[in-house]
Amino acid sequence: MFFKLRLRTFWIVLLVLSGLWVADVFGYLFYSVLSPKPDFQDIVHALEARGTPPPQVSAAVQGIITSVGPLQRTMQVGYYSGITAMFQPNASHTTRKTQVAYLAWFQRLPKPTILIINRNLTAGGLQNYDIEEGEVGEVARALGLPLLALAFSIFVVWRRASPLLNDPPPKQSTSPDR
Repeated sequence: MFFKLRLRTFWIVLLVLSGLWVADVFGYLFYSVLSPKPDFQDIVHALEARGTPPPQVSAAVQGIITSVGPLQRTMQVGYYSGITAMFQPNASHTTRKTQVAYLAWFQRLPKPTILIINRNLTAGGLQNYDIEEGEVGEVARALGLPLLALAFSIFVVWRRASPLLNDPPPKQSTSPDR
């Protein structure tokens, strides 16, 4: 009985943790979709040949448009924001990194690609951008693993006849009855 209670508690804790993992991953994504950063929108509009990008990234945008054509359509599929700090005896440095990933269709590319825009902002006010191509597998893994963990934990917790939640059967005695 104690083993069953502990095992059931384990699976319920796994359900709660996987739910928090899904909320974390998709919460940031929904937040970034509902309140997009204006500088990232300016870069996307410039890649669509409908606006001007920030000056730090204008050469990269023109190079992308020249090589693969203007951006036809985008769908945001990822968002990351983080701060790193480096402490030294005489100074400290903080860097805020923001990354937005889009599923992007370009004019001269036959298939969609993952477009990743990075922004690094240092404590001194220096801001730089980086535009790169990402892997579809990375985005699928980042979005799929939390959903897979949540689906598995829901399946195990709510399945009544699950062998993972039930007590093991009692051992049969091998002595013959008289």
